[in-house]
Amino acid sequence: MRYYVTGLWSCFFRVPGPRLFLPDYLPIPLPYYFFLMPGLILAIWQARYEVVLLAVLSVVAVFTSGGMTAEHRLLLAIPFWIILMGFVFAGLLKLRLAAGFKIIIFGVAASALASGLAPSVQYIYGKTKNPFTIGSFRQGDVAVSRFLWDVVAGEQPANPPRLKRDEFNRAKGIPDPRYDTLICPREANYVLHLFLCDYDDATILSFCGGTPVVAINLKDVWSHNRKAILGYVPNDKDLKLIWESDPRTQSVIRMFHTLRDLGTEDSISFSFGKRIRTFYVINIPNKNIRRFQKRARELPNILL
Repeated sequence: MRYYVTGLWSCFFRVPGPRLFLPDYLPIPLPYYFFLMPGLILAIWQARYEVVLLAVLSVVAVFTSGGMTAEHRLLLAIPFWIILMGFVFAGLLKLRLAAGFKIIIFGVAASALASGLAPSVQYIYGKTKNPFTIGSFRQGDVAVSRFLWDVVAGEQPANPPRLKRDEFNRAKGIPDPRYDTLICPREANYVLHLFLCDYDDATILSFCGGTPVVAINLKDVWSHNRKAILGYVPNDKDLKLIWESDPRTQSVIRMFHTLRDLGTEDSISFSFGKRIRTFYVINIPNKNIRRFQKRARELPNILL
């Protein structure tokens, strides 16, 4: 029990705490406990057990699973915490007190709410200043995905990438690009799959085995690269190979330098959050694809 009690206290009352998204801020501002705990008691008193269950279920599930850093599940209970706080305000409205006392009580309640709300808004505003302050929100992956979606679609990518209307719904009537694309991203994975789903994301990201470079070793990067190139079935389109620049992929890119006479090299980039993301590109015309595959087959199976 000591493990759970200590973890519960650390998660809800300690800064910094064992929280994945918000290690430097409490999931519930301290003044709100003056409403939340009495609200829990009132809900039980009024036999509203369904509200109590939904308010505590995700908390219990997170801690019994041993995942104190999983507050993205823990915070699913937030709407029900607010409902519990509402029980307190409903109870205050039913109090039969003199107008002066009611004004004092509601003034204190309003002050407690403001003392929790103001720092929370300030904290959130501060986080918006830098898109990388909460790494788990994957803003960088979204930017990479938007940029590469434009490249795959044959459009001129914006710099920096911008939100588009219905960007997850492929617009009808847009002609397919004149080339196929294989991409080896550094970090983007699930978000990039989502953006490219209408363009056969499994094939496009087979270039890295569907796994970002940072999550696999260099030998596997090379293996996935060769397998995707050798398994590609040429059609009437050109082929575009893209690697996101990273120290780990430089040796892989150097191996393909020996084949660059069969295509053209390019470098594309964008800036996001004061960080420049660069991509190395080899464009292979349709007439040279089979020769490129033949020479790629002659490259070593294992990267030295």
